[in-house]
Amino acid sequence: MKSMLAIIAAVLIAPPGALAADAAAPLTQHLRTSADLGELRDLQAEWKENVLKLSTSKAERHAWAVIPAPKNGWDLAQRATVNAEIRNTGDVSVGVMFWVVGNHGWSAVVDSAALAPRETRTFACDLRETYPDGTPKLNPNDVKQVQVMLTEAVGAKGKERLSPIITKPVAIEVRQVTAQGDAPEWKRPADRIDVPAVEDAAPAPGNRVRYRLPGDEKSAIYSVLNLPEDWQSGKKYPGIVEYPGNIMYAPVCYSTGLPDHENPGHPGAIGPAL
Repeated sequence: MKSMLAIIAAVLIAPPGALAADAAAPLTQHLRTSADLGELRDLQAEWKENVLKLSTSKAERHAWAVIPAPKNGWDLAQRATVNAEIRNTGDVSVGVMFWVVGNHGWSAVVDSAALAPRETRTFACDLRETYPDGTPKLNPNDVKQVQVMLTEAVGAKGKERLSPIITKPVAIEVRQVTAQGDAPEWKRPADRIDVPAVEDAAPAPGNRVRYRLPGDEKSAIYSVLNLPEDWQSGKKYPGIVEYPGNIMYAPVCYSTGLPDHENPGHPGAIGPAL
C-alpha cells in the first residue's frame, strides 16, 4: 500500500507536461483531406483516416509529397525525433527518404532505406543531428514541412542504392507521423547565425530578396540578392557570387538547386557555411 501511495504522490506532484514529454505527439492533426497536403511531384496521393497513400508508375527525378506544418508550426523545441511508420504496399522494392525540412538554407534531416514488397519500417529523423564540425543541420523551431520522397531501389537485397529515376509502379502507406522523445530545449549555438529568409521584395540593407533583371519580372528566372546590413546607395562593396545549380537529396545535403538554398557570405550560418 505504501508503494502504491508513493506512486500516486509522484504523479500528483510531477510538473505539468512532464509525464507526457516522451509520449508521441501527432503532427498531422491539421490535415483533413488530400487538398491539405503541400507540393506533390510525380505522385498520386490520398489522405484518408490518418493514412497517406502514395503511388506512381514512373518519375523522371525524385517523386515526393509534402506534409506542411500547420499555420502556427509544430512544437519541436524539446523533441528528439520525428517518426513515421511506412509500408511498401507495392510489388517491387522501393527507396524511401523521409525528411524533416526547415525554412532556411540546407536545413534538413533525413532517414532513408529500401523497403522490400510488403515490408514496414519505422523511420526516425534526428532533430539534433549535426554536421561533422558540430553545426546543427536543423533548427527544430523553424520546421516548414515533412517530406516523403520515393526512389527506385536498385541492386541486391541489403546492398540497394536509391536511384532518383522510377521506372516501375511503386506504392507506399505512411502512418503515425509523430514527434517523439525528450530532449533539452534547442538553443542556437553562440557562434552561429541564421541566414535571413528569402523575400519577394525590393532590395534593402540586410534583406535577402529574389532579384529579377528587366524583362524577367514575370518569369521564373531570378537570383537572390543579399545586401550588407550597412549598405548605402552609391558606395562600392565587394561582392560574393555563387551559382548553385546542383539538385541533391542525400544524407549529407538537402538542396533544391534554387538560389534560395545557398548561403554565400554567411560563415557560421545554421547549415553549412559555403
